[in-house]
Amino acid sequence: MNSLSLWLDKPHNPYPPLRQDSKADVIILGGGLTGVSAAYWLALAGIDCLVLEKHHIASGATGRNAGFILAGVAEHYSRVVTTLGREKARYLWNLSLENHSLIASLVEEEGIVCDYRKSGSYLLAISPSEFLEIQETVKLLREDHFSSVRLPEARIAEVLSLKGFSGGSFNSYDGELDPVAFVRGLASAAHRKGARFAEETPVLEVLQRDSSGVRVRTPEGIVEGEILILATNAYTPLVEPSFSDKVFPIRGQILSTTPVDARLLDGVVYADYGDRYFRQTLDGKLVIGGWRKWDEAREVGFEEETTDSIQSKLEEFLAEQFPLANVEITHRWAGIMGFSRNGLPMIGPLPGDSSCLVAIGYTGHGFGFGVRAGKILAELVVNGKSSAPLELFSPRRQSLSR
Repeated sequence: MNSLSLWLDKPHNPYPPLRQDSKADVIILGGGLTGVSAAYWLALAGIDCLVLEKHHIASGATGRNAGFILAGVAEHYSRVVTTLGREKARYLWNLSLENHSLIASLVEEEGIVCDYRKSGSYLLAISPSEFLEIQETVKLLREDHFSSVRLPEARIAEVLSLKGFSGGSFNSYDGELDPVAFVRGLASAAHRKGARFAEETPVLEVLQRDSSGVRVRTPEGIVEGEILILATNAYTPLVEPSFSDKVFPIRGQILSTTPVDARLLDGVVYADYGDRYFRQTLDGKLVIGGWRKWDEAREVGFEEETTDSIQSKLEEFLAEQFPLANVEITHRWAGIMGFSRNGLPMIGPLPGDSSCLVAIGYTGHGFGFGVRAGKILAELVVNGKSSAPLELFSPRRQSLSR
């Protein structure tokens, strides 16, 4: 059984580690979706940037998710409207749709082969009370001119042949992809434009970070620059302790199977308030993840290890919903997500320190915001400002407020 994710279990030609002292205008910590995206937009603007990745490009949560591209944050739209207000909720959904459009454009313009599809998503309820929330979400989304279709229980069984769901909705604007192929393809495009990458290069210490510049220490060299970007998501508190009460490491587990000849699912599926999620890849593999609430206390921390308790629930679901002969589980894996206190990403300057920028805390929706977040970081470097309302994403915040 392979413990690598389905997406990471492929050949990779790595960038060489850093072997000496170096300089760059911008030093980026983290070679995941956000760090690579920031490098791409910075290189496009002619800014010299260096990405330092402790393992390999896309080897963290970026390469250990299910490959969903979903609009909005983890909470139902109805809850976000209640908590944040209509205007901010609408802005968040539009920003994530802009993020999706950027992904689609990059795939086409840079020729990235990553099985990208705008296939749509199903949001399913496991209880009548959740279905009531989904119905309210559909109503509000449609009022705000977003596409969303209500699906009663009978329709779920008809369209998806799934049992045990109380109803749901379909959102046509969502999609799916191979996350590792996309991010490594984007890194190649950024590299062609001048961005530099050093894999297997952990940052051991931030030596300096002030108005005169930044310096970080790696095992074999010191890197000097003008600006430091933390694209380290769940691991940010290990680099910058001030985030220890703002972003938290939460584990997500997934399994995948051998290819299935029949087309069982068309579109990604997100259920039980996002705790369960599954899809079928273009080549027929079933990918099933989640069930964190089944053993929630143990799913906190930095260990990228699967557990029998969660994996057994994934297997049970596979057997119940897709009782197929000759289908075997080939991969089981875990990834560490960065959850923020209120479910919104934190993007912008470190409080009190303009030499350091962050984009972290996606709460399981990194592919909903990460590419646009990288572009926001580049805008801040190049122009000193961004068109995005940074107060909404301020790293200072502790809780939601209108």
